[in-house]
Amino acid sequence: MRFLISRSLLIMFLFAAGAVILCSCMNGKSENKISALPPITAEMRTKAAEIKKTLFPACREFGVFITLNTIELYDQEPEALGERLSLLGVTDTYFDFDINLLKKSDFTKKLHKLVNELRKRNIRCSPVIGDEPLYHPDHKRDGTAAIKNTISEIKSFNRWVSAEHEFTGIAPVINPHRVNSGNINIKNGMIYSWSENTYGKNGENDMIMKHAFDVLADIHNAAEPLPLSIIIDHYYHGRAVKGDLSCGNINDFLKYGNHIILTSYAKYSNEIKVLVLNVLKDCKKDDSVILCLRTARTIYGDDSESVSFTRKKWKQFISDLNTLVQTTSKYKSFHGIVFREFDGLELQWEKVE
Repeated sequence: MRFLISRSLLIMFLFAAGAVILCSCMNGKSENKISALPPITAEMRTKAAEIKKTLFPACREFGVFITLNTIELYDQEPEALGERLSLLGVTDTYFDFDINLLKKSDFTKKLHKLVNELRKRNIRCSPVIGDEPLYHPDHKRDGTAAIKNTISEIKSFNRWVSAEHEFTGIAPVINPHRVNSGNINIKNGMIYSWSENTYGKNGENDMIMKHAFDVLADIHNAAEPLPLSIIIDHYYHGRAVKGDLSCGNINDFLKYGNHIILTSYAKYSNEIKVLVLNVLKDCKKDDSVILCLRTARTIYGDDSESVSFTRKKWKQFISDLNTLVQTTSKYKSFHGIVFREFDGLELQWEKVE
């Protein structure tokens, strides 16, 4: 319950801090800005040094996903998020929120401030595009327009700022296995459904994967000149190599993006290695694969906790991370590590041990 309690206390502190500032302004007094965030402790600085030593120089990227919760939490203090990410050594951020929010001026204003603070610290910023374009059965009629509209919002965001404060790329999610009968978001008319029983050349899974590459090609064309970091599941490659899919190996995806963010969700390094080593070995493009580790912040013991890389003591976390990096960085295709999401990693970082 500690996370929920601390979040409640934080909200109460924000309210109290606001009241103090309001009163001081009404009294005509000038007060220093009061931060509602917990201070960075000596222990946190030590931990930050440890994680940087573990990741660099083997990693060319240390990334984190930034959720709407984090954007809202740092709304009044965007510079504090910049300082924290910089202290940890983060090089890349992936903003994971509903892109439709970019149509709202209040949201874009706060996001501009946040992106500005990160870009000032040489931290790259990319918005995540969800896999909804895959759900249109007639992609050329419906999906292409949706893609163009989405990417138009991202490019419009960039036009309002100077070049050094722009989004530096786009991260599309390509999850064809989610095109199945259990997904309520699938549009009417989709005749294929992904399942364990429909693999094989020209089978339903294969047709959906081909559909996914049509979508990805359109995203690539609309996004130019912004580079793509494509988010995919680790197991497509193995299925394609085995012959269960006619396309979908790691090199097929890299025709459309600079990097692949490979979801590799497991609690321990030895489990993750089983998921990713063949992909790294077979990848023909150097410096292109980013391993995505789950960092759950839930306290309820759901599925995300069972595959969370951070649900352990800090020393074990660093030891496991070191083992993973030392093993995977031997492959030329390895580019770095990204944690999904930052708030889970932040909780682990702040935790007193």
